[in-house]
Amino acid sequence: MEQFQHSLRVRYSEVDAQGIVFNANYLMYFDVAVTEYFRALGQPYTQFVERYGLDFHVSHAELDFKAPAKSDDEIIVHLRGEYSGATVHWHFQMQRSETLLCSGKINYVCVDTATGKVKRIPAEIGDLLRWQAL
Repeated sequence: MEQFQHSLRVRYSEVDAQGIVFNANYLMYFDVAVTEYFRALGQPYTQFVERYGLDFHVSHAELDFKAPAKSDDEIIVHLRGEYSGATVHWHFQMQRSETLLCSGKINYVCVDTATGKVKRIPAEIGDLLRWQAL
C-alpha cells in the first residue's frame, strides 16, 4: 500500500492544562486517519462492515512521542497498513510541518460480525484495501 495521509487541526478541547495535546488524543487522531483511509477508497468504514461482515478491534497500540502538538496546530497523519493472518498492522507518523510529533503502530484483529470470532483476513479484502501481506 502506498502511504496515505490525512490532515487535521488540533481543537482547543483536545489540549491539557499544559496547553499541549493530551496523550490519549493521539490514538483518536490515528483512528480518524484510518476512517478517512476507508472513505478515500470509496468504502466508508460502516459500509465496509455491513458489506463484508467483518470488523476490526484494537489488540495492541504502541506510541512514541517526539514533540508536542498544540491547540490550532495543523497536523498530518501518515499511515500505511499490512496484514498477516487475522491482524492488520497500521504504522503511523504524525507531523506538524517537518517536525515529527509522534509515531507508532496499532494492530487490529479481524472479527466476524455474525459470530464475534477472530477471522483470518481474506486476501481479497487485503487487495481491496491495498494492504501489503507480510
